Amino acid sequence: MSPQTNGICERFHRTILQEFYQVEFRKKLYDELDTLQSDLDEWLARYNNERTHQGKMCWWPDANGNIT
Repeated sequence: MSPQTNGICERFHRTILQEFYQVEFRKKLYDELDTLQSDLDEWLARYNNERTHQGKMCWWPDANGNIT
């Protein structure tokens, strides 16, 4: 893995920590891992399909994954 790829992975992990885990764990207590996984899956879908991305000039992907 290249240093650039490693940096991208580290940044994504920090994004998940800051935008998902820290927010969700303040809002609710998870009794089951399946519930946490379901919420994470929903967050990832929003992240990939709806959230604007700073690296893409704050644009967001369309239904085909192209930046619009």
